[in-house]
Amino acid sequence: MALMVIRHTNDGMTVVAACREVGLARSTFYDICKRNPERIEEFNKMIEASEREELSMILTNKVVILERVIEDGQSEKTKPIQRLSILKYLTTHLDNLADKLLRRGSNPEAIKRLLCGPELEPGKSRFPSSMRDVTKETELLTSDS
Repeated sequence: MALMVIRHTNDGMTVVAACREVGLARSTFYDICKRNPERIEEFNKMIEASEREELSMILTNKVVILERVIEDGQSEKTKPIQRLSILKYLTTHLDNLADKLLRRGSNPEAIKRLLCGPELEPGKSRFPSSMRDVTKETELLTSDS
């Protein structure tokens, strides 16, 4: 029960509201935390890792999700409002996860890198500026090789 209280407080509830929701006396919750600090810390780290993984998965698949929303929105079978609601929910959920992780102070640089992607550096071309068409030879892989 104490772990459920912690989960609720990580989601933004107050300890009082979370204890009331779970049906655990606030004093009992604090007593459990006092007697088991290493377990509470371990649980918080598991929650944080799970949230980082979820954030990463949403970011990784955001383009695919958007493409599907557009495709399905053009379909006769799906109402565009339904697909757009899903996209809106995922975007809001993504923002909430990022805010939660940043507020918790868990490696803010790593979270910002996740949200913004890698830092790109300008590169220098190996081709002269007068060259217009560039061809690239590729090796075809077959199942025999």
